[in-house]
Amino acid sequence: MVKQLKDRILVTLNKRRRTFRLAALLSGPSSQSKDRALRKVLQDLEELEVAFNAGIKPDPNVVQSVRKDGYIAKRCEELGLIPPVLTLTVEDLFNEFVERKKSEWSGATYLKWNDTTRQHVLPGLGNNRLIVEITREDADQFHAMMKSKQSSRTNKPLSPSHISKIMANSRSLFKYAVDREYISRNPFDHIKRGKERKPEGRNVEVSARVIREVIAAAPSAEWRLLIAIWRWLGARKTEPLGIKVSGVKYHDGYATIAIPDCKRRDEYGNHVYRQVPVFPEISPHLLDVLEQHSGQSNLLLEGLQKHGTSIDKPFKDIIKRAGHQPWPAICNNMRATRANEVEREFGTVAESNWIGHDPGTFRKHYSQVHVADMKKACAIDTNMTQNGGQQSCTESPEESEKASMQVSALLCNLLQTSQVPPLGLEPRTL
Repeated sequence: MVKQLKDRILVTLNKRRRTFRLAALLSGPSSQSKDRALRKVLQDLEELEVAFNAGIKPDPNVVQSVRKDGYIAKRCEELGLIPPVLTLTVEDLFNEFVERKKSEWSGATYLKWNDTTRQHVLPGLGNNRLIVEITREDADQFHAMMKSKQSSRTNKPLSPSHISKIMANSRSLFKYAVDREYISRNPFDHIKRGKERKPEGRNVEVSARVIREVIAAAPSAEWRLLIAIWRWLGARKTEPLGIKVSGVKYHDGYATIAIPDCKRRDEYGNHVYRQVPVFPEISPHLLDVLEQHSGQSNLLLEGLQKHGTSIDKPFKDIIKRAGHQPWPAICNNMRATRANEVEREFGTVAESNWIGHDPGTFRKHYSQVHVADMKKACAIDTNMTQNGGQQSCTESPEESEKASMQVSALLCNLLQTSQVPPLGLEPRTL
């Protein structure tokens, strides 16, 4: 029980009395405000005493209150009533945060934090500044500085989406500090997250006609299949490289292909697979690759593994060879185009399961108005299949139905067994 004597305050901790000197608390002339302050100190110390003896964490509001007086804060830290203030710098916090989180992040996320975010946050807030010194005013100044900063790569102002992401990462960094009780309040919690969409000029519809011409210019069967998977299955850049031969299966009347989702993992840390139908647009290319597969690896695109995350670079050369200029966000725009086609033709549930978007993410980042939509609205062309609006988006309904029937028969014969055997040098009999 906290007890006030003439010249000191006694606090009982684990049945031992500890002293706070009143001289350090009541220096200067007496006043009513000083009496109120003393009553507040006694109340706070009593709450800290109860929490200490009960073995529980003290109330953060009480901790913040006692820190206002230097002598009380120091004495409470010495007695273990409140945790000591850590002298963490911004750089120390950043390093600790990245080290703790990297096991949860993908390789791309780790690189973005350890490279892009680091090069903005540390100089912007000051590497050696203590995190307890960072205020809301500092956060506002950092935000304003980001708006006036130019990209070292393009010499243009940073895009609003880039700035929004950096500020969101800064908020996450200091939220971690609050959760670890290094600081009592997040200085970035008042800065709202902005729009993080691509500029309208970078949203490009990748038409079926262009992709057919690009596929025709591809140097191998694996490249033709990869381009078809990017465009017709809406896969992310490196997801097709993880597709296995055993992931291609024939069911009762339809075939599916299992694509590893690079954004989602199960509770054991393994990739979640999206079961996507084998659309007629990719079936001929899939058959070619299956027939030529060596059997040395279970990976479907075994010859393209050497490219890794840089596989978009040789793809740009193929696009140029086909007589086109590479479009912005080269894989993302193919994915967005297919996501919109699937959403229109099969609905939101199919888009979410086959392409892999959360419905909110699709609406915010991927929803687009296509040329076919404009023509339909103007009643110029009611045949949506010519420009990428329905199903195959490449052929007339009669041609599409005929091709679908032929491909289904071929796949049924080829995928009757659970594992597709390599055909080697045997002549094609399909």
